[in-house]
Amino acid sequence: MITEFANELQIEGYNKLEAIVQSAKLRLRPILMTTAATVLGHFPLVLVTGPGAEARNSIGIILVAGMIIGTVFTLFILPTVYLLFAKGTQQIDNR
Repeated sequence: MITEFANELQIEGYNKLEAIVQSAKLRLRPILMTTAATVLGHFPLVLVTGPGAEARNSIGIILVAGMIIGTVFTLFILPTVYLLFAKGTQQIDNR
């Protein structure tokens, strides 16, 4: 979604850096809310005890760590890669 918003902003006339910064700002809250909900929802699996707890703990740790790592990649690595490799788009003349 960040890259799609950045592409649309470039079409509107923003340069590549402005577009990615603006799109990252727009998508920050939904990304963090989704991550928080998922992490908090899976966190009880990390704390579970009793029969079968080892398997549940393993699954919980993987889910929580995966969401946190994925969020870091989405917020920091993706915009950097976009800046390095994405082509600048041209404005479309709608006549």
